Amino acid sequence: MSSPFDIPEGLPDNVFHWTKNHVIMFLKHNQERSDLDDEDIEALKENKIKGSFSLTLTQKQLTQAPYNLKIGAANTITELLNGLKSTQVSGGL
Repeated sequence: MSSPFDIPEGLPDNVFHWTKNHVIMFLKHNQERSDLDDEDIEALKENKIKGSFSLTLTQKQLTQAPYNLKIGAANTITELLNGLKSTQVSGGL
């Protein structure tokens, strides 16, 4: 079974070491396969979300201020981030 996301080369192995730019690189790398719009990713960029904090975001938080994402985009982003979280727990990164 293939992974629901792809991690671009050059990112630190540990998501907790990701900068806000790393989070944006990850989302942009997975943008087409996840059907995210530029403004969905821009909402996280504007709020300077770094790796460790990105793993704590919930779908509910993403649909509220300051992100104000549509439910579909919020769900997709939390699925991507939860996938990352599971790789950190299993050591798969």
